[in-house]
Amino acid sequence: MRRSMIDWARGVRWRRGRPGERAMNVAMPRRRRPLATTGSTPAVARSLLLLASDAGVAGPQPPGTPPAERCAARLTVADTLSFDRTSLTVSRACPRFTVRLDHVGKLPTQAMGHSWVLVQAADAAAVAADGLAAGPTKDNLAPRDPRVLAATRVIGPGESTSVDLPLGTLRVGERYTYVCTFPGHHALMQGSLTVTP
Repeated sequence: MRRSMIDWARGVRWRRGRPGERAMNVAMPRRRRPLATTGSTPAVARSLLLLASDAGVAGPQPPGTPPAERCAARLTVADTLSFDRTSLTVSRACPRFTVRLDHVGKLPTQAMGHSWVLVQAADAAAVAADGLAAGPTKDNLAPRDPRVLAATRVIGPGESTSVDLPLGTLRVGERYTYVCTFPGHHALMQGSLTVTP
């Protein structure tokens, strides 16, 4: 027997038999649950407040502090020689800038690994060349290279990584470039980072 629209409107549910029992279509009234409350605040309102505070929406913030989403960026890479975003902007008012890199490709890391390395624009090619000499065991970066302002490790398909960059090291008006230092990628996998006042 099929459940009818009338039963649905009345709030009647149909129950099928358990395994080993013959299937029975028995109409069972739907129980209506009262709105759960704690004290005088409904649970739904409490949940919304928790969600808002987790998102950084609720609660006092110091004056001049930008929203959290402006202090973080998410980049996606795949089996191509490109970042999904070729420019990023961050406010100098952010205490730190977090960059998350997600690899959604399918090719193995040895063939199509990716990284995110921030340098001054003039140093991009030299840092990539020195990274090639360093090799994959050092994530294609020369050890303790002073030209590297921030860097992630090389990741492969299905992996993610992130890096926190303190903005005290960056200046407004300076040209910054992010590149992938995996061998042969830096020429095409580049983007710009702009720091605003």
